[in-house]
Amino acid sequence: MTDPLSEVMKRVQLEACVYFEREFHAPFAIAMGGKAFAQFHAVTGGSCVLEYRGETREVRTGEVLLFPRGAAHVLTDTPGRPPVSGEALMKSLADPEPLFSTGQRPARIICGHFAYSSEVAHPLFDGLPDFVHLRSARGRQQSSLFVLLDQIILELADAEPGFQLIVDRHAEALLVRIIREHYRDNGADSGFLRALADARLAKAVSHIHSDYAASLDLPSLARSAGMSRSALSKAFKETVAVSPIEYLSTWRIIVGRDLLLRTRLSLPEVAERVGYGSEVSFSRAFKRRLGVSPAVYRRSGSSA
Repeated sequence: MTDPLSEVMKRVQLEACVYFEREFHAPFAIAMGGKAFAQFHAVTGGSCVLEYRGETREVRTGEVLLFPRGAAHVLTDTPGRPPVSGEALMKSLADPEPLFSTGQRPARIICGHFAYSSEVAHPLFDGLPDFVHLRSARGRQQSSLFVLLDQIILELADAEPGFQLIVDRHAEALLVRIIREHYRDNGADSGFLRALADARLAKAVSHIHSDYAASLDLPSLARSAGMSRSALSKAFKETVAVSPIEYLSTWRIIVGRDLLLRTRLSLPEVAERVGYGSEVSFSRAFKRRLGVSPAVYRRSGSSA
């Protein structure tokens, strides 16, 4: 059975990196973000204050912050403190006494980032806000997000051989949980995960992810969803923000891009694998989306 969300995470080459779990003692203030990758923080003890776009909010134990597009923000004990940069903090970790390692009212925080290819925009990430705040995740004793945080904390504390790989893989799973719980908490009536929660739209999405190499069209997708063509088009566009055929085209290019980077398949083979009748038609579609031909993209390892 095809799992579209797992397929998306695989094809966009999701990679997570956890920097640390450590205590920050007051007074402290760190400026983070402003990067090309997503950043996340989980408060595992005490509390801190988030400064973001001119607003402040308290972040307590068990709460998780995600900045899907790497928006700039500050973590501090008290609003208004002049912050040090995240780079300066990371550099200080090699010192005998890193920044903010002594003082009062410590807050314990996990910090890290998620990197994924955004060269071809996928509705999953396009539909996320610039900032996600999950409150009291630790209070949900049955939540796998709770379990993942505990496993990350354990591995970081023990630091046995291979711990970094285990921590980073758990963090990749953490992103999936954060996105799931964001949709659940906010009751959104649109977005990629909302489509997967709709039995009929989920069938259409799964059909695309299972059979993108086939000659799919709107009638065949409508049949798989048990809907009329017009009803599927309307519901899909309202929920996912693109039409079923536009999503099919996007997914074919995402898979094609991944195959170009990860395999040695010839260009005609890649074109066939992703449902294009010829290398020429694939190259045209690819260049239209990424600005370069598949051959140039493969040689450079990324878009120009």
